[in-house]
Amino acid sequence: MLRWIITLAGLTALLASCGQMDTSSGGNLDFTFARQAIDGPCPESPTSSATPPNLDRLDITLFTQDGLEHYSKSLSVTSGQAPKAGGISEGENLTLQVIGYEGGSAAWSGAASGINILAGKSSSASVFMTPIGDISCAQQPLVFPRAFLSAAAMGDGRFLLIGGVDNTVADFCGADCDLMTASASVDIFDPGTGMIYPTTKLNTPRTLATATALPNGTVLVVGGASRVSADIATGLPLTVNQADLIKTFEIYLPAEKLWIEKPMPVGFVFHSATSLGDGRVLLVGGGVGFGTDQASESAYMFDPAAGESVGTMVKVQSNMASPRFGHAAVLTASGSVLIVGGATYPTAPIIEEFTPSAEGGVFASKGFAGSPGNLFFHDAKIIPLRPDEILVAGGSFFDGDDSLNAPLNTNVRILSQISTPEIQSTEGPAMTEPHLMHFLTTTADNHLVIAGGFIDLLLTPGQTVEAFDPTTSALSNPTNLSISRGGHVTLRVTGGRALIAGGLGPDGLLGSAELFTPAMGP
Repeated sequence: MLRWIITLAGLTALLASCGQMDTSSGGNLDFTFARQAIDGPCPESPTSSATPPNLDRLDITLFTQDGLEHYSKSLSVTSGQAPKAGGISEGENLTLQVIGYEGGSAAWSGAASGINILAGKSSSASVFMTPIGDISCAQQPLVFPRAFLSAAAMGDGRFLLIGGVDNTVADFCGADCDLMTASASVDIFDPGTGMIYPTTKLNTPRTLATATALPNGTVLVVGGASRVSADIATGLPLTVNQADLIKTFEIYLPAEKLWIEKPMPVGFVFHSATSLGDGRVLLVGGGVGFGTDQASESAYMFDPAAGESVGTMVKVQSNMASPRFGHAAVLTASGSVLIVGGATYPTAPIIEEFTPSAEGGVFASKGFAGSPGNLFFHDAKIIPLRPDEILVAGGSFFDGDDSLNAPLNTNVRILSQISTPEIQSTEGPAMTEPHLMHFLTTTADNHLVIAGGFIDLLLTPGQTVEAFDPTTSALSNPTNLSISRGGHVTLRVTGGRALIAGGLGPDGLLGSAELFTPAMGP
């Protein structure tokens, strides 16, 4: 399929209809367009832009921080003329949504954030447009191709793409055992422009770390490893030696473009990190294998108010009923955290609930009825519009043997009545292909996107993007990524799009980044 990238740059203010422009208050907005033809995989190096698209109309909407509509216009587009707008009332930190029409149908979507409008002044914004219901590509790839990286929002609409592995050595640790070493590289993705560019590197190279956005706009990066290996003989998709665990965390300060590193008592990989909304972050489990000395039943709390400088890591006194790694953690509407799957003891509760308190919090087992769900390397999210239900998708079962079972496309569960003492589990719709070590992402139309990941324990990358519809509990017809990838990051970015960046492809490490824009609702 022929795909395009469109950039709307040099937006000098905000937008306009074709009628007489009112500049008595607000600003003016001028558009320039560029687009890039993509026929095949997203490019691994920057490429030049091509001719502008032939849009008929632009629908412009500005939203306030609390989601209320601030301004909207429908703009006719005339070839060779830039649309203009004025008379927009004052507002700070507004979000801009742009829909582009071709032949009367909505065909393109774009967004920008952090827009300020002052009476009688001109403002500016840049909008990166992507095709609706399809895959497009970022304006440029990661500076260094990487897999098993982490990512988090920065609080200003941009996103950090952090660490990962940037070097692989085939057969280093034996036949079919590839060694991968960690990177300190950090890039920023700006969804307004579609650009990716480097920022200050980590103090310590790390892969398989977690990254969590904090309420003050900083980013917490915890644990990870200095190197990992892909050795199917271990029964896990990736193998990490205890000696390679990193016993530090880092905080990124966006204003200073600075990383602050601090020690912590233990190292983490395959753990979960959940923001509790009050600045604290719950770190649960983690491990490198199924042995009693290889996985953890413990939890730690990052507290920004404890210790000195940016905060510290404190052990939670309550433990889980089973060591867990490769699990999923879900923050519920009540503020508790459900820990789903990843139990190394098959007889242990499939789900445990952590209830936070000022002193830390406690774990308790949850009753469970229905289809089993002790999955590893899956993901789980609250189903949009259904706050008492969770979608669990992908991953591999563990039944107590020395290795994981092969991932299956039928590994989909709907957990209901999660606020009650006993959770009910039913089988969900089968996916087109298995998904392992992937992420579920919520889109603007309240779908949950499942993108790529590995289809087996040999780290064969997958290609499909599937969306779970909360109104029908069905999966949409899949869209294909431009290239198969696993070990990537997936994020919801401005405009409700999903960013899919980096990872391992059929021929090795990937630097390219793709964006999936959901189809518009009726």
